[in-house]
Amino acid sequence: MFNILIIILVLLMPAMSIYLFLMRGKRTDQVLGYGILTGILGMAVFMLAYKMMTGEHLYDAIYNFYNSEYAISSMKYLLDSAGVAEHMQDKIMTAAVKELLTTLPALFTTALMIYCYVINAIFSKIFIKRGKKIYAQPPFRMFAIPQRVFAGFLVIVVLTFIAQYFVPDLKQANIIANLVFIFEFLLTVQGMSLLAFYFFSKGVNKVLTVLVLAVLCIFTLSRTIFSLLGLLEVLFGLRLRMSQNNINKKDDM
Repeated sequence: MFNILIIILVLLMPAMSIYLFLMRGKRTDQVLGYGILTGILGMAVFMLAYKMMTGEHLYDAIYNFYNSEYAISSMKYLLDSAGVAEHMQDKIMTAAVKELLTTLPALFTTALMIYCYVINAIFSKIFIKRGKKIYAQPPFRMFAIPQRVFAGFLVIVVLTFIAQYFVPDLKQANIIANLVFIFEFLLTVQGMSLLAFYFFSKGVNKVLTVLVLAVLCIFTLSRTIFSLLGLLEVLFGLRLRMSQNNINKKDDM
């Protein structure tokens, strides 16, 4: 029952939203924005329905699952396999569950962003092949964070600090933690797209580019470097500078 409900609300509804707004000729950023917003609203409806049907908050259900004997034994097995000392395992598991519950909204939002991006790319290719006049989704190497996103983050942060004076129980740290998680994710994707653009400008094969980016994403240091590259791209427009340098080199030849 709940599986069907979450598929409809969180997967099918955003896909339908993307389809409709793409057909209406909306820009890519608008189509993705509407799709993500639809998915967030769908998740809110699902959480409300879950509460009404079970009398339990979804957060409590997730917390209870990660404290179940099955989950604990599974995590202990993974930590044992990784060679983590037994006296450290409880601390690590407690911190992991706390981090998960704190950043759960951000985890869901980033997953929804990826889902909507992929769905929009699929629909765009299908419609273009059928001769539909739409705003085609740019290739990943041209990914750019809209300026309005930064403005939105700033507004939310300011409102959060203001709200703490009117809502004493507001968990400001949790809100900031989720915002930082999403912000870092976007900067990481921005940095990856910049590296993909660099490889493209050097004539590197697309498959090799994807493999390199996938491998680098495994390492924390690589993701940090991607975030820094993304921030530099936003601040200084490195991609535009690369394009100008390539044009100048061709002119010199």
